[in-house]
Amino acid sequence: MKITCWVAAPILVCSLLLNGCDQTTDGMSYLDSANLYYLEGDYASSRIQLKKALQSNPENIEARWLLGSIFFAEENMPSAELELEKYIEFGGDVNLALPILSKIYVEQNKLRSLNQIDLSNLVAKPKSMVLASQSLGLLSAGQVQEAESKLRQAEALNSNESYVKLARAQIDLSKAGNDISEIQSLVESVASEDPSNALAWKLLGDIRQIDGDMLEAEANYTKAIKYSARNIRAHYGRAISRFRMEEVDKAYEDIEVIKRYSPKSVMYQYLNGVYQFSKGKNKAAIEALLVANETDYFPIANYYLSLANLAEGNEMLAENFAEEYFEFEPEDLSGRKLLAGLYLNSGKAKSVVRILAPLTEQDPEVMSLLARAYLELGQVEQSVELLTQISAVQPESPKVLMDLGNSYMMLGNKKEGLRHLQSAVALDDGYDPAHVSLVVGLVKADEYNKAIEIAKAYRDKNPGSYVSYNLLGLALWKSGDIEQAKEVYQTSVSLNSNDTAVYKALAGIAMEQGDVALAEHHYQKMLDIDPKNYWVMMKLAFINSAEEDNAQMIKYLKMAIEVEPEKVDPRVVLARYYLSKSEFLKVNVVLSGLPQKKMRDPAVLEVSAISRFKAQDYKGAARKLEHYTQINPDSVANNYLLAKAYAGMGRKKAMVKQLQHVIEMKPDFSPARLDLARQYLTEKKLDDALEQVLVVQKLIPDNLDALKVEYAIAKLRGNGEVYTDILQRIYSIEKTEDNLIELARVKKMSGERREAESLLNDWIQNNKKSIGARLELANLMSENGQKDKAIEYYKSTILIDGENYKAMNNIAWNLLESNPAESLEYAKKAVDKNPDSPMVLDTLALAYLHNGEEKLAQKTVKMALRHSPNDPQIIYHSAKIDVVSGDVSSAKRTLLDLLDKYPEFSSREDVAALLAEVTLNSE
Repeated sequence: MKITCWVAAPILVCSLLLNGCDQTTDGMSYLDSANLYYLEGDYASSRIQLKKALQSNPENIEARWLLGSIFFAEENMPSAELELEKYIEFGGDVNLALPILSKIYVEQNKLRSLNQIDLSNLVAKPKSMVLASQSLGLLSAGQVQEAESKLRQAEALNSNESYVKLARAQIDLSKAGNDISEIQSLVESVASEDPSNALAWKLLGDIRQIDGDMLEAEANYTKAIKYSARNIRAHYGRAISRFRMEEVDKAYEDIEVIKRYSPKSVMYQYLNGVYQFSKGKNKAAIEALLVANETDYFPIANYYLSLANLAEGNEMLAENFAEEYFEFEPEDLSGRKLLAGLYLNSGKAKSVVRILAPLTEQDPEVMSLLARAYLELGQVEQSVELLTQISAVQPESPKVLMDLGNSYMMLGNKKEGLRHLQSAVALDDGYDPAHVSLVVGLVKADEYNKAIEIAKAYRDKNPGSYVSYNLLGLALWKSGDIEQAKEVYQTSVSLNSNDTAVYKALAGIAMEQGDVALAEHHYQKMLDIDPKNYWVMMKLAFINSAEEDNAQMIKYLKMAIEVEPEKVDPRVVLARYYLSKSEFLKVNVVLSGLPQKKMRDPAVLEVSAISRFKAQDYKGAARKLEHYTQINPDSVANNYLLAKAYAGMGRKKAMVKQLQHVIEMKPDFSPARLDLARQYLTEKKLDDALEQVLVVQKLIPDNLDALKVEYAIAKLRGNGEVYTDILQRIYSIEKTEDNLIELARVKKMSGERREAESLLNDWIQNNKKSIGARLELANLMSENGQKDKAIEYYKSTILIDGENYKAMNNIAWNLLESNPAESLEYAKKAVDKNPDSPMVLDTLALAYLHNGEEKLAQKTVKMALRHSPNDPQIIYHSAKIDVVSGDVSSAKRTLLDLLDKYPEFSSREDVAALLAEVTLNSE
């Protein structure tokens, strides 16, 4: 870097004034020598002498000033900063030091230090230079308006200072719409006045680069480097110019210089990444560019990271980096086109339209990408319109004609489609995609003979091309000549065994012929060739699902997830499988791997909600379903499931409102009406419940669920004849044991005990292993006083089900008086089977009592009460046990409490009688 006269002159002045300073003789000698070396340009020797002078006197401001100036000239900014700050600290002239120090802060991007410079003691010229530096600091921070304001203060003090002029040029360059020629004239005037001003030449290089004149830009950067060899910004600019001129090896020279001076800088990492990419070393490029991308200084690093990852086959990462770059630089057409192409490859046609449709440029590549996106979205008219415009600009482009032909085919205009496809082939007979599209088009138009003819002609021209055999195989296959097609495809395999398309075709033929194993073999071949083929993995997963080979299905779905972790389909399919197995935790684990934005996908929300619902996480299910129904409000099933989730949460009002909403959506959706009827039933709104039931019965006569709700309504209303008739209808439709038992009970309650007994006996005769009906018949016998018959049925139940504690308990109950010892035996067996049943413990307590074991009776009945403290029957039995045990006062308290708290107790008269007896005997 050249030291301008206003820096060099004070250095000489200091040396002339040395004799008047308080210096040691050695210090003066060292300083004299340093000055001589400095004037000869021998900075290294000068530094040695200056360091000796500072060892003699660390506060020697002249030595500090000269050493700082040398470091600045050598572009050693950290050392220059240290020496100049010491110079000011020890009383040096701020008017000399601060202009240079401010430049040092700018070079090192030390914006805080730059803004904290005290301007109060500066005269006009140095103050203007510090203000210019501060404006450049603000500019680097993106604060353009503040930078403009600061620079105007500098210009007001000294607008003729070259450094201020160059600051003006840099700020004006940053503003869109400024006349670049005026900026160029300003910088050229500075370069003309001071031909060795490195900054001016560097700026001229920037201007030429913006203009697109890379050769002239390179020349200007070279001059900047001539006057400031360590100027890494000039080296950076020159490297970029050389890259754009495809002089990669010459660019590398600049990269090496930057590496030497600043090996850890993001500037070096970015340029090295671009260099490695240009040499095809994508992995090395990615490594360097990722380091550069850790800051926001080089957003274009995302662009190259996208290209490098695309070259490495990492399309998902390529798309992510392209999106990052698009967010930084939405105006860069190259970045936008790159992202659009990646979106097309990943099936995101809507995203392509979103980023390209707003553009007004008539760029053929943009229009082509947009046309393909419209084609994928089925918006064929828009695709045709765009492609027609492109064909007018590029009438000799076979690709455009091919795309236009394919669009017409999709539009159903086979005549125009085939015409354009034939034109594409005629323009370039060697353009394989056009031949493929033409043969496919003819097949779609059912012109099989023509397709075969063209495919054969193409094969004859390209006998070594596997593509030609694939085309012929397709035409033969679709024409119905399967065996000939398979032979042709095998020839294609012999020419190129690594072509996945031929195996896909062979797999398709195998599937049509019902040979699933052969199809799977061909798909596996595709996977061997392309281990990351997501489509094949999903195909194999579905084949194995159909074959009920769940282990293989899971294997391929997991492979698909590993290859495309952000894809929804494989995760949802796997989650649904786990859901069918009630493995709810696995459902959550599979879905949790999706990025947050994909978690709102309707399919994800649906399966997640159902999983949570089945796991009885009703709150979680409701939250998911609320999101789902916002996105997909017309889904009756999921709106209904939301109502069920509200029910599970106990939010009855929300459930009723949601059920009413479902009925509004679909008036004939009977499950919602029945659930609403059941809720009305619990609220004793019997008329409202019946209204819903009648609608369902009109929609679906003899609907069992509707009949059951109607039965419950009739039973609550106490109309025995009506509800008995309804129950008869239910039983005639659904002859289940539960319905039979309910019918028998109804018959018994209405006094038709023989009919009830007959129903139960008939069922038992036809269902020898019946448990419920046997118990019900035994209970009926017991109630009729036929205890021996009842015991017989209870014992036959135990023979069928040796664990049936109810039968054991009921035998014990029926034997309490007739055979207390056997009663106690069965009661103990019942307790062994179910030790926590208050009913069984109560029976055991009475059995102990009847066997004269009062203390055990008291202990056991207390255990029963711990399990069921509010059962009046057990409380009554505890009082009877206390009476027999002689604990009269306790019995009296219990009986009085029982009469007070349980006015509806069915044995209330027995309680009152026992209380009277106890009271009389205690007087």
